[in-house]
Amino acid sequence: MNIQSHKDLKVWQESMVLVEEIYRITADFPKEEMFGLTSQIKRAAIWVPSTSQKVAEEKEARN
Repeated sequence: MNIQSHKDLKVWQESMVLVEEIYRITADFPKEEMFGLTSQIKRAAIWVPSTSQKVAEEKEARN
């Protein structure tokens, strides 16, 4: 498997699908949850692709 960028990683691809789904679902949450539960769920969902990207970039920088 030839990985050119973090976007080639399966974990990044699958986590981005999850992020899109989370954003779609939380759009229907009550507005009073916008800065509470909704915000926490979105931050947790985006953590995986963000971390995957960071690790891939750090690994590339070392090579």
